[in-house]
Amino acid sequence: MPVGWAIVVVVQWLAIVALLIVVLGVLRQITPHLQRGAAPPMRDLLNQGPAVGSKLPAFAARDAGGDVVLGKPLNGQPGVLLFLSASCRPCLRMARELGDAEAVAGLAGSLVVVCDPEGAGVLAFPPWLRVLTMSEAEGSEMLGIALRPFAIAVDAGGVVTAKRMLNTIPALTDLVRTVLPAPVPAEPGG
Repeated sequence: MPVGWAIVVVVQWLAIVALLIVVLGVLRQITPHLQRGAAPPMRDLLNQGPAVGSKLPAFAARDAGGDVVLGKPLNGQPGVLLFLSASCRPCLRMARELGDAEAVAGLAGSLVVVCDPEGAGVLAFPPWLRVLTMSEAEGSEMLGIALRPFAIAVDAGGVVTAKRMLNTIPALTDLVRTVLPAPVPAEPGG
């Protein structure tokens, strides 16, 4: 066998061994994911949180001063609770966009962000925004919210009027508009 063919055969075997090493490395990475149970069906993930038409369940969260806020984070006003997490890319983007005054005009006073304690330090929120902290486990246990970003619209009586997963500020603004009272038109000539 000529020397050229011997080199080709050796290179082919080296390529096969390298490919085998890569495949074993990939299998090592994905094996833990294959051993987990199946994820809940998408319809369950999209239907997370309290039912529309039900009263928002009582829950506890902490405000910026570390005080516990129980039950009525919107203080009897209509508004939206936006659940974010520091480990979620869409949440990070939304937190940045909340700092853009034009994008969120009209949300002040009608939006409360609930994020994990780590998120309160990592996510940069504008000073006008009320931020509460609650661990993701507590949010899942108390409110049934597993994925973020997730928003719950509540009327003045604390009844859930809408809920949805969202990842854009325009979607959030539209949701806030669903719970705010319609502006009263000015009387002509007055």
